[in-house]
Amino acid sequence: MRNFLSMACAALLAAAFVAGAVSNAQATGSPVPGLSAEAFQEALAADRLMAELSSEVLVRVPLQDFMAQIQRYDQAVAYLGGADVLADSLPDDLPETIEVTAADLHDAQSYLSLSPDGTRMLIIADGLPMVADLTDRTLRLILPDAAMNRDYFARCYRWFPKMPEDQHVTWSSDGRYVALAWPERFFLNGNFTANILLLDLEKGVSRAVDQELEQKAKLKRHEFESGCFPVKAAFSRDSACLYIEAWGVIEAGGVKETVGLLRSYDLQTRKMTDLARWDASATYILGVIADTGQGILRAVMQERLPPAISCQTTSGERLIQGEKRYRPLPDQQMLAVLHMVRGEQALLALRINPQNNSRDYLFNLFRVDEADASVFDHALAIRKDAGPADRLVLVDLAAGDYAFDDLLKVTNATLSMDGNYLLMSASDQENQRDLYLCDLARGITGRVSVPESTPRGYVYHLMNGVLGLKWSGRHVLMSDGHHYCLHEFGVLSQ
Repeated sequence: MRNFLSMACAALLAAAFVAGAVSNAQATGSPVPGLSAEAFQEALAADRLMAELSSEVLVRVPLQDFMAQIQRYDQAVAYLGGADVLADSLPDDLPETIEVTAADLHDAQSYLSLSPDGTRMLIIADGLPMVADLTDRTLRLILPDAAMNRDYFARCYRWFPKMPEDQHVTWSSDGRYVALAWPERFFLNGNFTANILLLDLEKGVSRAVDQELEQKAKLKRHEFESGCFPVKAAFSRDSACLYIEAWGVIEAGGVKETVGLLRSYDLQTRKMTDLARWDASATYILGVIADTGQGILRAVMQERLPPAISCQTTSGERLIQGEKRYRPLPDQQMLAVLHMVRGEQALLALRINPQNNSRDYLFNLFRVDEADASVFDHALAIRKDAGPADRLVLVDLAAGDYAFDDLLKVTNATLSMDGNYLLMSASDQENQRDLYLCDLARGITGRVSVPESTPRGYVYHLMNGVLGLKWSGRHVLMSDGHHYCLHEFGVLSQ
């Protein structure tokens, strides 16, 4: 809670790629406030964009309103059997107006996530979720729902939000809901009742999706005996339901089977419906699931088989399977992670020979309706000294590391919410502190300068469970996994 108090006080890619991901993107406006789309395009092509540290006031709340929220939170906790009182931990000399600036967040060990349109920020401080409205500067504490299972509240709710898994903090497209999932804690740490925590930001309450999970989970010698457990979540594009990937043991006709399941959870009626089932070995700990409008996309990894992407529809499954293992050496394998889907574009994060403990991922971009086996064979790179129209290239991984000679590897990437822009970090031996932004509709890639005040270690790598680079609206969040820096797009003076 002290953390909370401290805050509150070759050509452009390849021919097929040009015809696919780039040329099919739609032009969009400027992400820089007060800058026209034309001026933004000029600045992008001239390498004059920058991501400057934000100094804006994010929250401004009267002390009386703040204390009223603290009181409601303490009442909600006491109703569910909690003994600690948040109000008792507050200092006596709080100012009449609680104000939080972006600079206050830079040193605070708290989790931050931006809504799709960049107008809201989820803050989790010492396990306490709250939402800041960046338009009217208000702050709202998210309370546990009075109907929450008390066992879940005591064993999970008080602890799991302190350790969010960044890639599995998911917003609905309308910005009303946030879903938190913990697949790594589920699979690696055996936290079988982690559940999916659903935050309703309009009502200011949170609830576990499967209210009866504590009672249904049955273990024998630390192995599943029965029950299916939610591990990943993705909102439908219309924000009407939450798609859930589940894993566990079901029994039919006296026969037990370990399976993976795709389910839908209606956000209004809270009804859960099973949509598809697969062999449990195809349930993959890493990567997200996403609604593409054509089906539910997820990565699939099975022992002794190349990586694959599954698109699950109501009529069945389309499996996009890599044709072979990583080709230069037969004993090398590829780990492929579905990183994100925005609009019609999807990002695939690739790691070659993951057994060598290298943390570096490579990235490939593809259109979800045109994906084939070749998505596993290529990776994005930056030709540093090329012009804006020739800077982003596609590398054939069959050539090994030699293919990246004189190129910068893209080591982290994020798409704008409409899928029309790709923001990337790229690394070289000099560790140059720049980002690159590609307008996918026009095929123009510009350098985005990052201030020296941004700490090293931020943004440059996709780390396990930590995105490191997030972009919504005019804001860019950079992180080293423990701290966050909030940036805004700007233009360098000529």
